[in-house]
Amino acid sequence: MANQTMSEKKNYRVNLIQDAPAAEDEFGAHQRIANALAELINTQSGGISIGLEGGWGSGKSTVVNLLHKKFNDKANYTVILFDAWAHQGDPLRRTFLENVIQHLADLDWIDKAQWEQTREELAQRRRITETRSIPRLGKLGSLLAFSVLLIPVGLALLNAGLRQTSSMTPPTFDWMMIAGISLTLIPVIIYSILVVPRLIGWCWRKLWGKPTTSDDLISFGALIAQKHITDTRTETIENPNPTSVEFEEIFDKLMTEALDKHDRRLILSLDNLDRVTSTDALSILAALQTFLKYSDHNQPKWFSKIYVLIPYDPNGLKRLWASQDEDESTRVTTAFLDKTFQVRFEVPPLLLSDWRIYFIGLLNEALPDHDKTEFHSAYRVFALHIRDGISPTPRDLKLFVNQIGTITRQWQNSFPLADIAYYILLRRKATDVPAGLLDKTLPESKLSGLMSDNAQSNLAAMAFNVPVKQARQILLQTPIETALSERQVDDLKELSEFPGFREVLLDIPFSDWSENESVKLANAAYCLGQDGVFDVAEPELRTMVINSLRAAAYQVNSWKPLDARTAEGLIALLELIQNPALAEAILKALPPVSTEEEQQELGVTEAWVAGLLRLLRGLQLLGFDSAYLNGIELGASAYGYIDVCIKLYDQDADGDFWKIIMPPKDGKEVSFVLQTLAKEESLTIEHVHAMQVMKKGQYSPEWREIGSTIVERLKADDTKQAAYVHAAMATLWELHDLDSVLEKQIGQLATEGHLLHYLHHARKENVTAAWCAFMYLWKVPSVPSPASAGNSNDGYNYLVGTIFTDPANYDKFTQEFIKLLADCDKLDLLFEVFDAAPASKPWIIECLRIVQNKDYTLEVYSPEIIIQRWQVLRSELNEEEYSHLLEKLIEDSSLVESVYADPFEVEKAALYFDIAQNGGDKDKAFIDWTQKGLGDLSKDGWLSELKSEGFCLRLLFHMLATDVIISLRTPYQDALIDYSKLVVSGKAKPKNHKDEWALLFDALDSTGRSFLQAQLLKIAERADGKIAGDFFDLYGEEITAYQTLVEDHDIVMNLFIPLLRDNNERGLQWVELILSQHPNILDKYNSSAADAFKARILEKLEENPEDTIPVILKIAEILNLHPSELASSKDYEDAE
Repeated sequence: MANQTMSEKKNYRVNLIQDAPAAEDEFGAHQRIANALAELINTQSGGISIGLEGGWGSGKSTVVNLLHKKFNDKANYTVILFDAWAHQGDPLRRTFLENVIQHLADLDWIDKAQWEQTREELAQRRRITETRSIPRLGKLGSLLAFSVLLIPVGLALLNAGLRQTSSMTPPTFDWMMIAGISLTLIPVIIYSILVVPRLIGWCWRKLWGKPTTSDDLISFGALIAQKHITDTRTETIENPNPTSVEFEEIFDKLMTEALDKHDRRLILSLDNLDRVTSTDALSILAALQTFLKYSDHNQPKWFSKIYVLIPYDPNGLKRLWASQDEDESTRVTTAFLDKTFQVRFEVPPLLLSDWRIYFIGLLNEALPDHDKTEFHSAYRVFALHIRDGISPTPRDLKLFVNQIGTITRQWQNSFPLADIAYYILLRRKATDVPAGLLDKTLPESKLSGLMSDNAQSNLAAMAFNVPVKQARQILLQTPIETALSERQVDDLKELSEFPGFREVLLDIPFSDWSENESVKLANAAYCLGQDGVFDVAEPELRTMVINSLRAAAYQVNSWKPLDARTAEGLIALLELIQNPALAEAILKALPPVSTEEEQQELGVTEAWVAGLLRLLRGLQLLGFDSAYLNGIELGASAYGYIDVCIKLYDQDADGDFWKIIMPPKDGKEVSFVLQTLAKEESLTIEHVHAMQVMKKGQYSPEWREIGSTIVERLKADDTKQAAYVHAAMATLWELHDLDSVLEKQIGQLATEGHLLHYLHHARKENVTAAWCAFMYLWKVPSVPSPASAGNSNDGYNYLVGTIFTDPANYDKFTQEFIKLLADCDKLDLLFEVFDAAPASKPWIIECLRIVQNKDYTLEVYSPEIIIQRWQVLRSELNEEEYSHLLEKLIEDSSLVESVYADPFEVEKAALYFDIAQNGGDKDKAFIDWTQKGLGDLSKDGWLSELKSEGFCLRLLFHMLATDVIISLRTPYQDALIDYSKLVVSGKAKPKNHKDEWALLFDALDSTGRSFLQAQLLKIAERADGKIAGDFFDLYGEEITAYQTLVEDHDIVMNLFIPLLRDNNERGLQWVELILSQHPNILDKYNSSAADAFKARILEKLEENPEDTIPVILKIAEILNLHPSELASSKDYEDAE
C-alpha cells in the first residue's frame, strides 16, 4: 500500500448501507437462533419469557426478523413487534395496547368494530378547549373615541373662521374660530383628565419614596378597553396511561377473545428496551408482569398460547440501576434476568472470517466502482484497531462503511481507502488528528506498510476537509508561526521535517509583526539562525525568507520590550542578513528607557540594559561596532540616565560600553540631581557606581560641587545614616583625583578628626567603618592623635586601642578593609601604615595573612614587595602560610625572574632557599643563577656556612637533593677540608643536616673529590687516633674508596693501629667497614704493618676477652684470627 498510485479520477458511485434488520442471515448464527426459537414456540407451551441477549448492533433485530419470516406462512401464528425506542415519550402502556389491538384487528382475530371503539376510548383521553378573546371599549374609551371624530369638524370651522377674520378690518374673532378650536382640543382635554391625576399620584409617591412601577404611567389602556371576548385552545390529557388494573382487564379480555377459542400462537417481541430511558423501560417491564404473573392454578386459557421475546443488551440493562454502585448494579441485573426469563438465547460475536467477508462485502456494496484491491487494506486497518477479543457487530461494520462512503462522496478517489479507514477510526476515538500529526504519533508504527506514502498529508486533508496542499499549510501554519514567534527552536526543527514546511515558511507574514509585535521578528530570526532549521542545500528558499525578514525588520519602529532574549534574536537577524546598515537601523529603533513609574512597577531598566549589552557585544563580534561608536541615546530623564548607569555598572563590570552611553540633553539636570541627593543625605552606593560609569563615559557632571557638598555635610559631625556615610566616602574617593581642591578637603576631614568621628558611629557597620578607616589611614598613615571633632577621640581609641591590638576579634571589619583596599587599588597602604605606625603591626600582619588567600594576593605581594619585605613575612607568617604565598607567587607572578635579575646576595640566601623549595628550582635560569652565586662564595664564606649551617648551605643541599648538577670550585673544597679538621678535633659538628652531609661531596668534580678524599685520610692519620666520632659519621663513607685507600701506604700504621690502640670504637667500626668491603686490602700494604695490626688484635683478644669491644671481635672474625695463634707468631715478635 505504501507505493499505491491512485487511478485516474472519475465519478465514483457510493451507496448507503441501510441499518435495517437483515432479511437473510449473513453469518449463519442468526438463522440458527431463529430456528431454535421457532422450534421452542412450536413444541412448548406458551406463557414464557424468552431473552435474546447480544451487544449493540450484534443482530438481535435480525434474529427477530428471521423468526417473523418463519411464521409468516402460518395463519395461526403471529409475531407482534413493539419497538420501545420508536415510541419513547408516548404513554407506553396505552401505546402497547393500541399496537396489539391494531395488529390483532388486522388479522381478524378480534371483533374489529368493538375493539376499534376501545382503542378510540384509549386514544380519546385528550380534550381540546377553544376560547376566543376580543377587546371592547369602556365608557371613557368610547368618549375619547367619539371626541377624536370631532377633530376634522373643528379643523374645518377653524379654517373658515381664519379666512373670514383675515378679510375684516380690523380683524376680530369669529364664532367659527372659537368653535373650531374647542372641537379640536376636546380629545386633548379628555386625555389630560385621564393622565394628569395618575401622573400627579406617581410623582407624589416618588417624592415620598413609596414604591412605583412603570405600569402606573403606561397602563392606561385598562381605562379605555375594559371588556373582551377570548378565543383560546387548551389541550388536556386525562390519565394518558391506563392504570395497571385497567391494563390487566383490557389485555386479558383482548387475549381471551383472540386466543381462547382458537389454536393460535402469539409472539410478543419488545425490542430496544435497553435504548429508552430507565423510567420508560421499567414501566414496560412492570406491564410485562401483568400477563406473566399467573400461577399454575389460575392461568387463563390464552396464557399457554403467548410468548414474550425481549432482545436486550446486558450493558444497556445495567443503566436501569445506574444509581447503584457497579457491583450492586451487576448483581441486580443478573437477578432480574434470572427471574424474568425462563430461557435465554445469546447472539454471539462475529468470527474473524465471517466479519471480514461481511465487511468486504459491505465495501463492495457501498463502493461498487472502487478498486477492489484496496478493500483488504481498509479491512486490515480496521482489524488492527478493534479491541482485543471483541469482534465488531454488523451495525459497527455498516456504520464504518457508511462513514467511508461519506468521505468518498466528497473526495471521490483522492485518498486511499486505508487512509480513509484510519482517519474514521481516529475520529471515532475523538483523537486530535492535527495534534497527532504534529507530534508524529500518527500514523502509528503498527500501520507501516498499510498506509500510503502520503498518509500524513491525506489525514490532514480529511481533518481540515481541504485539498492536500492546502491541508499541509493549515496543519503547519499555526504551529510554525507559534514556534517562530515564541522561539521554540526544537519544535521548529521537528516541523521542518514535515512536507509543506518550506511553503508555509515562505508565507509567514513577517511584515504583520513589524508594527506592534517586533519581538516576534527577533524570535523568528533566532529560530531560523539555529542549526538544523534552514536547509542550506536550498539557497533560494533561504534567500527569500531572509529577504522577507529584512523587509520586515526595516519597518520596525521600536524593538519593545528590549531584553537579553530580544537582543539575541536581533543578533541572529544580523547574522542572517550581514548588513551594517540594518545594525544602525536596529539601534535607532531601540525603545527608550522606561519611565520612573515603569521602573518602579516593572523593574524593566535592568532588563533593558541587559538587552542593550547583549546586543552591543553581538555587534562587536560581528564586526558592526561602527554602528554604536557615536554613542547610544537613551531618551531618558536625569533619573533614568542615572538608573541606566547603575545597571551598567552591575552588568558591564569591565566598563566595555560605558563610554558610548549618551547623557540627557540637559546635562546640568544630572548634576543637580546628584548634588541634591548629597545635600539631602539620600546618596547611596548605587549612585556612586553610576558616577563611576559617568567618569568613564561621555559625561562629566560638576564634580567639585558634588564633592564639596558632601564634605560640608560630613563636617557637621552629627550622627548620620551608615549607608549615607558609606556612599559619601566612596564618592569622595571616586572624585579625589579629579580636583586638587577636593583632595585637600578630604585631607582636612582626616586631620580634623571628622573621619574618626564617623568611624566611632559606624563601628557596628563593618563596610562603612572600613571606609572611614581607609580614608583616614590614606591621609594620615602614621595615626597621630586627632584633633577634637565630635567623637573623634572615641574613634581613635577604637582604631588604635582595639582593632590594632586585637585584630582576631575584628575579622569581619578587617575582611571588609582588605576588600576595600583591593577595590581601590590601594593595597600598598598596608605597608605604608606598617612602616609609619608601629602600633598597627599586629593588625597589619593579620591583614597580610588574609590577603594571601584572596584573589588579589598578587596586587599586595608583588615581586618587589617580597624581595624587600621577605624577612618580615618569613618571621610573621607561619611556615604553611609563607610557603603557600611563595608557591602562588612563583606560579602566577614574575617573582623568580625578579630575583635572578639582581645579583646573588648571601644575606638573602634564606629567600632563595624558600623560593627553590617552593617551586623556583623548576626554572633553569634560576638554577644557573644560584649555582653561579654559590660558586662565587669565598673559602671563609663557605666555612662560615658549614659552621652555621646557613641558608647558602641549605640551598646547596636542596639543589643536590633534587639532582641538580652543581660543580663548585676550590674555595668550597678548601672550606670542606678546614671544616673536617674541626670535626676531627671535635670542635665542630652539624646539628641539622648530618644525614645529608654526604651530598656536599657531589658538588665537586671527580678530581676535586679524589683530592678531598686523600686530604681527609691525611687529616685523620695526623690525629694519631684522637678522632671524634662525628668525623666518621660525616666523612666515613667518602674515605672508603678502594683506590684512595690503597694509594695511602701508611694508613695501617698511621690510622688503623692508632685507632685500635685507643679503642676508638667509631673509628674501628669504620675499619670494620673497609675490611668487610675489601677483605684482602691488608695484602696491599707493607706486610710488617699488616702483621703488626693483626698481632695487636690478637693481643686485645688475649688480654681480656670479656671486656673486648664487639667491633674488635668482628674485625678478628673478618681476618680469621684466633687467640691461640699469638704465642707462635713469629711475625708478631719481629714486629715487636
